[in-house]
Amino acid sequence: MRQLVFVFCVTVWVDEADYLIDVADSLA
Repeated sequence: MRQLVFVFCVTVWVDEADYLIDVADSLA
């Protein structure tokens, strides 16, 4: 169960990182 929560958190974090990279690219 704990591993599932870890995977979920990592997935959300990666999605956030991709979004921030897209925003940075559009501003650059």
